[in-house]
Amino acid sequence: MLIPIAIVEPAIETYAEALWWGLITITIVGYGDIAPVTVLGRLMATVLPVVGIGMIDIL
Repeated sequence: MLIPIAIVEPAIETYAEALWWGLITITIVGYGDIAPVTVLGRLMATVLPVVGIGMIDIL
């Protein structure tokens, strides 16, 4: 399984952490325990909730 954030972010070391980050980012809770530090990671963190909310709006 390939999770892009696990590749670009040095703080995310396991796929479980990547899934946790994705869930928290999609729900816009943002606990801050895992935060992106790279530009690509921050871009992904910006796009992910927008796409998630957009998908819900479409349905």
